[in-house]
Amino acid sequence: ERRLAPDPLRMVLEADSLPMEPLELAFESLQGVTGYGAGRVEFSGEPNSLRLEGAATLAHAGATVPYLGVRFEDVNASLTFDGTKAVLQSVRLRSSAGGSATLRGAIDTREPTNLGFDLTILPTRFRAMDRRMATFLLDGEGHLGGSYRSPELTGAFRISEGQIRAERFMRMRQAVD
Repeated sequence: ERRLAPDPLRMVLEADSLPMEPLELAFESLQGVTGYGAGRVEFSGEPNSLRLEGAATLAHAGATVPYLGVRFEDVNASLTFDGTKAVLQSVRLRSSAGGSATLRGAIDTREPTNLGFDLTILPTRFRAMDRRMATFLLDGEGHLGGSYRSPELTGAFRISEGQIRAERFMRMRQAVD
């Protein structure tokens, strides 16, 4: 459904404490989003091919990812916008279940509801999953590519501690079969 006319537009968003909670509306995989953004971003062009220019920071943000069973906390980020890319200058986050991770790289914003990824991930004893079927701490270096709907994770990760409960996976598989 098209809600905007195809005419070019120009909009400037400038904020010193923009709440991040509305991200839950765009990304149903996130719950309990907290934190604030600040910066100045200019949106220009036709609605189906917007360009972004500017810079922003994210402070004291957090979000729960129920599928992983963890909450990412103390998310602090500095990014710049260059056309259709958000370039992550520095991003640091902590898992509620333990450890931290640093990210750098770029996010392609051409499809706002299916962002593209080109990110390097550096986890340090980072509890990336904490569910009954599996729980583990990650160390190493990896790359998150692909998109929001079809992510591709590669790299040299080391599980420094964890459990995978095969019987839970088997039960899930049987329920699907």
